[in-house]
Amino acid sequence: MSDRLRALSPPDLGRAGAWRRAAEIRAFVAAAAARAAVLSDAAERLALADWEGWALAQADRLDPLVGGSVMDVLRFTEPTIPPDDDEDDYDF
Repeated sequence: MSDRLRALSPPDLGRAGAWRRAAEIRAFVAAAAARAAVLSDAAERLALADWEGWALAQADRLDPLVGGSVMDVLRFTEPTIPPDDDEDDYDF
């Protein structure tokens, strides 16, 4: 396992989970849209199209990679530990 992967923080893992949920919603919407293509009732197709727009907006709201900088979300920086320059602070 790479050092970067080991350094993933709980917020990083939470963002990954949100991204997966958004992808699942988008896949479900695509399946529903495929089903709508065979519906003969125009009102049902219209209602499904309205729902599709709403559901995709919810997926975008969840997805941490939508609407922002990918680099900001992923924070491609090495974790740092501040140096202890003042070692004389401790009386042993």
